[in-house]
Amino acid sequence: MFINFTRSRAKRMNNQTTQNDLIDILKNRFGFECFRAGQLEAICELMEKGRLLCIQPTGHGKSLLYQLPAILLPGLTLVISPLLALMRDQILHLTKRFNIPAASINSDQSDLENNAAKTAAQQNEIKILFVAPEQLGNIEQFDFLLKLSKKVENQILVDGMI
Repeated sequence: MFINFTRSRAKRMNNQTTQNDLIDILKNRFGFECFRAGQLEAICELMEKGRLLCIQPTGHGKSLLYQLPAILLPGLTLVISPLLALMRDQILHLTKRFNIPAASINSDQSDLENNAAKTAAQQNEIKILFVAPEQLGNIEQFDFLLKLSKKVENQILVDGMI
């Protein structure tokens, strides 16, 4: 997993957010009592440096490394992930369990569903937008994402098997 956002955003976030704040968000928003090994350090590294490369096995809680900062950051977090089933599961958990608005653009959805996700992203109605890599080959989708990334401050994440 690779996460990147601008250094100025990282410094702003780091100056305003303490480890105790992160633990409070973990407990109150996500319902977890403590971070798994390496999660807090990875989030702090991301906040301090503005980028993070994290390689961990499946099931070690990598998703929290972008989900928690997405709550704190202004704008949209863009997640590029090839795993459509995982994408659907993540969106369900984010929206229903953690009350974090999320949507996706992928080939599994109708044009109507993809257009609704694009509109929601443009209107700042969601915090996390998942995009399947095959959508990057579509010039219209790529152009949309390029314009979106210039319009709002984004956290960009590449997740999954690459």
